[in-house]
Amino acid sequence: MIDANLAAYTQLQALRTDYHDDKDIKVELIQLIDSHNSFSWLFCELLVYALDYGLEAHLIVDKIDFSGCNHLGEHLLKHVPNTLRILLGYSTTDYFDTELAHPPLAWFVSRLALDLLKQPDWDTTTILALTKIHQQASKHKANLDLSKSNTSSEILGNTAPEPTILDLLKKEGIVAQSFTPMATLHTQRNYIITTTTNKTLFLKIFDDKEIYNKLPTVKDLQASGLSMPRLLASGMERPGKWYYATDYIKTTDYAGLSSANKAKQLARELHTIHSLDTSTRTKQIDINVANQYRIEHFAERIAEERKKNIWHWIDDFEKLYNESIPLLKERPLQFCHGDFKPANTLYDGKRFYIIDFDNLLVDDPWTTDFNMLYLFEKQISKAFVTHFVKAYFNGHVPAHFWQLHRLYSILAHINLYNLHLDFARIGRGRIVAMKEQVEIVAARALFS
Repeated sequence: MIDANLAAYTQLQALRTDYHDDKDIKVELIQLIDSHNSFSWLFCELLVYALDYGLEAHLIVDKIDFSGCNHLGEHLLKHVPNTLRILLGYSTTDYFDTELAHPPLAWFVSRLALDLLKQPDWDTTTILALTKIHQQASKHKANLDLSKSNTSSEILGNTAPEPTILDLLKKEGIVAQSFTPMATLHTQRNYIITTTTNKTLFLKIFDDKEIYNKLPTVKDLQASGLSMPRLLASGMERPGKWYYATDYIKTTDYAGLSSANKAKQLARELHTIHSLDTSTRTKQIDINVANQYRIEHFAERIAEERKKNIWHWIDDFEKLYNESIPLLKERPLQFCHGDFKPANTLYDGKRFYIIDFDNLLVDDPWTTDFNMLYLFEKQISKAFVTHFVKAYFNGHVPAHFWQLHRLYSILAHINLYNLHLDFARIGRGRIVAMKEQVEIVAARALFS
């Protein structure tokens, strides 16, 4: 098989470089497909080649086993350098919409565009073009009927919900008819699912057991009346893989929202999380030990950042920390969302919903759930944040809240910046932007 694959690659290279009449290319391409029908990456590359030459791409896509094709866009950019140009050119052809009527091909184009969007440092024009291609292809790939197809796993490969998960959902009354993959981390896959009863749901498949272990607490939050998408199904699909399905919330833009009532509602939801009884779901933690650990952790982090010599305000930050030590010794331990930010709040035009409890933990709520007020102010409005904080404390904001908030928010953004540095696929532009955000947060916290 290895020799056959090498031979196929040799033929493919010849097709890429030699001059051929279109008719001859088509004949050779079909012969190549017929003689090598099990090597996924080869056919993915051939498929891009076919798009470039206007050949019948569906002849190839029907033969591809996508099950081994993870990181599709990344691979094709490496092995077919003109992939981006080819896809953008293909989208402008007269036959683009006609070919997308073939659902597996629509899926391939949609997935390729989505994968390419994840690559760093595209300019705005390219991002808009890829987004449009993804949207156009997604309309057609919805014709894939998962409730009837026996070959969906072959067509959709690793980016589709595994048939066993579909069977498990079906046992709980959820019959998936179509789905749309969403951009996600490499350790999880998210989908918007349309059921046979025309309901829209959200499905997450993940390999972090800790997320699954937190679902009983999520159910407690749901029972407490928290405004959140209903948890409809959850379980283990197979060893090392878990899933859950929830309602899908259709959102509307909340930029500029300044309503005191809306801010009060979101503050009430966060307070509900913080008020959940920690004794039933977690091991009891000694508060004194936890607070002492936090104090020592702050000192260690400040020392590490001082060595880097990149923050001109590190002395002011350390002074704020030293002044805050007495307050840090008295902090409570409560359930916290762990990643409370605008991206994890949904607004449907009437009310807010809180989502994504993957980072749920017991900690000081001021440490973890107020760090991103800057983002709420930036993405919603300053007035909204003012109403939100005031409502959370029933109109009486403690004098030391803002002092600890300044301390916590600076450290949180430094940690985010360091995380960006450690994540190899993040482009230089995003790292620079994150550093600028640290500087903005620090300037506001220390000098305003």
